[in-house]
Amino acid sequence: MLLFIVDPVNQAGIPPALLMDAFGLTHAESRIALAVSSGLSIPETASRLGLSPNTIKTRLRNVFAKSGASRQTELARLIASLGLLRTGGPGSASDT
Repeated sequence: MLLFIVDPVNQAGIPPALLMDAFGLTHAESRIALAVSSGLSIPETASRLGLSPNTIKTRLRNVFAKSGASRQTELARLIASLGLLRTGGPGSASDT
């Protein structure tokens, strides 16, 4: 029997620790960043994480300040680029 534990908020499979290291985020901030960058709205993120929308908004402002992003789409691009670097995406040394 195999048991898989999946974080439904982190569909991209990027470990929260990667964002914590890259941007100095807390674990909670990294989970919120992953959720909103995957396309979830603030209310959806709040519901999935069991937090209030106001808490999500406050922590998301911290994520923006620490990452240098100013919008969710910009944050999504930053996170996607980190995922490509981590997995050896197109143009990485593993392609040669």
